[in-house]
Amino acid sequence: MKPIQVHFLFSIIFFLSMGTGCGYQFGGEGFGPSPDIRSIAIPTFTNETYEAGIETIVTNAILRELIKDRRLKVVGVDEADAIMEGTVTSFAISSVAYDPTGVVSEYRTSVALDVIVKGKKKGEILWNKRGLLESDVYRVSSDVLLTEAEKERAIQKIAEELAGRIRRRLFEGL
Repeated sequence: MKPIQVHFLFSIIFFLSMGTGCGYQFGGEGFGPSPDIRSIAIPTFTNETYEAGIETIVTNAILRELIKDRRLKVVGVDEADAIMEGTVTSFAISSVAYDPTGVVSEYRTSVALDVIVKGKKKGEILWNKRGLLESDVYRVSSDVLLTEAEKERAIQKIAEELAGRIRRRLFEGL
């Protein structure tokens, strides 16, 4: 073998062994799998905004995401090993595009959450994330009902994105 190939091969072996040896691992911010935590309860989030019902949309999206994931069993509070609590802290709508006459043609809606997961037995904080923010743009129509439907679609999409981010961050490093 040429010296360059040997050096390259040695470098690969060295870096692979560093990632698996000596107890070193790339750590994330999630709590990952634990023998003590096999189930989770997710009561309806608190809503600190003026957007009625947004807490239910967000909570349901998170429930669907974790049920689909299946790493934790989603159960009621009485049966759970951990409890996820959350607050919708912010909901905002701002105009982002205008038609040639100066009338708004697109809005951006943004939602922010604080989420905490606590172990039920000891009450310890297993995971805490403040200020999770997601946004989406939707088109405005001269039909108010159509515009409202587009806003609801955007909120649902935001909730699904936030739910996916929460799931990934809970189990980060797996």
